[in-house]
Amino acid sequence: MKASVGSFHLFRKRRPSGGFYPCWQVYLRFPGRAESAVNTGYAICPRCLVAEKPEVECKCRKQAARVSVETLARWNDERWEGVAVVPHLRRQCATVAELLACYREHWNRRLTDRTSALRNATSLELVLAYALDLWTVKREGVGPRGVRVGDRYPDAGRVGELLLSRLNGDLARAYFENRLRGAGLPVTWAADSGRAEHVTINSTFAQAGCLFTPSLLEHVFRGRVVVPDVSAFVKFTPLVETAPDPAPIKNGEFAAMVEASEALRAVNPDLWLCATLLRQTGIRSGSAVEVRAEWLERLRAGWILNLGKVKGGTAKYSVPVSDGLAVAIQEASARHVSGLCFGETLAECKLLVNKTHNQWLKSVVRDVERGSQGNHRLRDTLSGALKDWLGADRASKALGHANGAVTSKHYARLAMDCTEVMRAEFAAWGR
Repeated sequence: MKASVGSFHLFRKRRPSGGFYPCWQVYLRFPGRAESAVNTGYAICPRCLVAEKPEVECKCRKQAARVSVETLARWNDERWEGVAVVPHLRRQCATVAELLACYREHWNRRLTDRTSALRNATSLELVLAYALDLWTVKREGVGPRGVRVGDRYPDAGRVGELLLSRLNGDLARAYFENRLRGAGLPVTWAADSGRAEHVTINSTFAQAGCLFTPSLLEHVFRGRVVVPDVSAFVKFTPLVETAPDPAPIKNGEFAAMVEASEALRAVNPDLWLCATLLRQTGIRSGSAVEVRAEWLERLRAGWILNLGKVKGGTAKYSVPVSDGLAVAIQEASARHVSGLCFGETLAECKLLVNKTHNQWLKSVVRDVERGSQGNHRLRDTLSGALKDWLGADRASKALGHANGAVTSKHYARLAMDCTEVMRAEFAAWGR
């Protein structure tokens, strides 16, 4: 049988002792590759097995012939993973490294939001590392920033050699199963199996799938890298999620947190600024990572911080900041050539905000468990306090929501009192 991508024919492999093996073999011939044979897994019926020549119209032969051309191409590609081919001959499928190189070239030339683009690329590497156990261990002076010595991270070399034809439903399932087992969670897709921990697992998988949007396939990859049909991978059913309940930090715990934060000012000014910024403004961690002095604006009423693109495409909005916090942001931004507050690179800022501060917050606030919310609890706290103090509309504006209904539904459902300590911390909101 011939197709646009190559040709193949079915045959039976003879046993050394005589006779034939009971499964059909397929003989593959694709441009740029050596000829090869693969077992189809379809058994030959007894009549064909004992015959000198198999009957062309036999049902078992028709069953084996229904193997799709895409499957044949995948079989052929998998036999060639990691094997050097003639440079001028074209493979039937690109590797992960080739896809990511093309994607990086695209975002360097066209994209302004490179953070999301980098997240998409690293998420694909993470999915493949989890699914196929392709990890390496960070050593002193070797490996990416943001990973501690002794921790593991995806082995870019082995991940990059994989052909995109490996991205199928089986690989997607392996990712979810291995990640769940690694976290000590049950492996299930049952309707009542929703857990808050599933959100992060699904998010990584969804970010990897963003590399295969119709727009990218048509306008970026087409004509440059050969991307097979990966719809079974991209459309794989994710885990059932359960959104965590709001967990504001109340009363005495809030006062203790403020006191612990002030103690950081002399020993770790960057962590102190991060704690103060997140606590007093309630901004998302993703926005805090990119905060810089140029976001500040002085109005008659006082300083405000203008936030740009944030999670979920939320429109730009502003939050008021105290004079002291505005000065601290300016000083921190001036210390770095990049103008960022928490490091020279976004990776350094992300490490401080998403990991260091998150861990610090959980260490000073009781009733938190592994996997529970950390930084996001400060948004819950601000929204609940402002709803009690200034009303739902003010709380809604503080979080950048379109209306008070969204705030009440997701953040300010739990009633709480705005204490004197909270009013002092959130004084900029009252002006």
